[in-house]
Amino acid sequence: MDKSSKLINKSLSLNEFNFGAFSSSPNWIGFFERKSKFSINLIDQSLDIFENFFNGKNEEIIIITALSFDDKREKNNEIINKYNATYEKLKESGVLLPMTPCYESYLYGDIPLPASALNFYFDKNTFIELSKVMMCHSGIIGDICFYINKDMNIAVYPHEDVGFGCMSLNGDRTAGIQFLNTCSKNNNFRVVFDK
Repeated sequence: MDKSSKLINKSLSLNEFNFGAFSSSPNWIGFFERKSKFSINLIDQSLDIFENFFNGKNEEIIIITALSFDDKREKNNEIINKYNATYEKLKESGVLLPMTPCYESYLYGDIPLPASALNFYFDKNTFIELSKVMMCHSGIIGDICFYINKDMNIAVYPHEDVGFGCMSLNGDRTAGIQFLNTCSKNNNFRVVFDK
């Protein structure tokens, strides 16, 4: 049985994901973010934390996204020079989609997230590339990008303050707490837990 069939056979409910405010989701655990001003080095450090924690634990993952783009939004030449090739690759592969009226209505809060806006992937590298550009490139529109590891009961998402947030899939917060505790060992990041 291939990887996609295994994942389809294990149910995954998105009902408890609040796509309008992740931290309002019932199983939200917390996040980590940079303590100081933005730097590309901090993006690399946050991705290293993610990869080191999940290394060897990526057998059955799913990546869920709903993202669009606007090429005119990014003005920083350093970001363009460093990440534009990745940004363009994500556009060409269909990971970043052109803006649609339906998705724009969602962004303005007029309608809930339409199911047609969701994309599913099974490749951790797609998540890593998206995380890099989402943390710095203003051309990305939206913030729905989840790495879901059902075996660990965790969903992780990147954010623009250079870091990741996480929530559990069913109320068991163990993996999310372990992940954020690992993040707290790096003095360049601040960890916030749900109260």
